[in-house]
Amino acid sequence: MLPLLMWVPVAASLVLGLVYLVTGEGGPGLKVGIGVVFLAAVILQVRSSYPLAGLLLQAGLALALALWWKLETSE
Repeated sequence: MLPLLMWVPVAASLVLGLVYLVTGEGGPGLKVGIGVVFLAAVILQVRSSYPLAGLLLQAGLALALALWWKLETSE
């Protein structure tokens, strides 16, 4: 069960990142930056010896994108 919990931030940041890429008003640099952070976090979480760093990066990205979504839809 614990290995499945590591994929929750990945799924959340993937879905919210795709929503931001499609509907976000940020420039192309910001959108590429979010993609780079997502890929770096996945690589850290899955392929490196620092999975906790990748997990924390994914969780931070998911939280930031969730806050963006909340602020965007509250208007």
